[in-house]
Amino acid sequence: MTEDQKKIKKYVNAVERKLKVPLKMKVRINADLGTDIHARMEAGWSVDKILEDLGSPKEVADRFNAELGAERKPGGFRYIFLVLGAAAAVYAVYILAMNLYMKSMVQRQFRESVSLIGGADGPTSIFVSYTVGMIGNWMMSGGFVLACLDMYRFLGSRKTNRLLLSIISAGLAAAGTVSWIYNNGEIFRYWEFTWEFHFPALIMLAEIVLPFVLLALRFRRRSREKEEQRGML
Repeated sequence: MTEDQKKIKKYVNAVERKLKVPLKMKVRINADLGTDIHARMEAGWSVDKILEDLGSPKEVADRFNAELGAERKPGGFRYIFLVLGAAAAVYAVYILAMNLYMKSMVQRQFRESVSLIGGADGPTSIFVSYTVGMIGNWMMSGGFVLACLDMYRFLGSRKTNRLLLSIISAGLAAAGTVSWIYNNGEIFRYWEFTWEFHFPALIMLAEIVLPFVLLALRFRRRSREKEEQRGML
């Protein structure tokens, strides 16, 4: 296979990967595209000049997709993640506000207490320990909210990947998980005995898993984009 043939094959394959039409239509488009390229070569055009004149594989595929009514439109499914993210954000703010209120109430009611644990009022110390234990929950909730927003964007666009938001949400999920286990690890031994711990556990699992699933999807898309770019060289 000559170098010109390799360039043509890579170009046609790159166009095919971006077509949003049935397989039979892809085969027909590829055949027509190959015929057009070889006809121009017989007319004296160079392969590089032909490919430059046709445009990038994405531009060619977009033209065919538009003509055949196969342009990809964002699905309504992505709005579920927008709603989930908003609900999680509201809930996290509510929990934070409740904790601040509880703290002020505890300090007000037990300000005169002389029972000290580690240099703080006993009830206050208990509350402080509880608040520290909740930090992991807040971090996981924050990561989940960002992941929901990022999933909304991910499902609505096929443009170049941006990994920053996905990395931040996955980092929050990981850090929150470690913090929660460190501060609440004793709870694990009781989960098999009572249902009330199971449902929150499922919610926490979703908060942890979604950021990492999205990060994997973005890395996969980025890898595919790089392969397509190499195929055009």
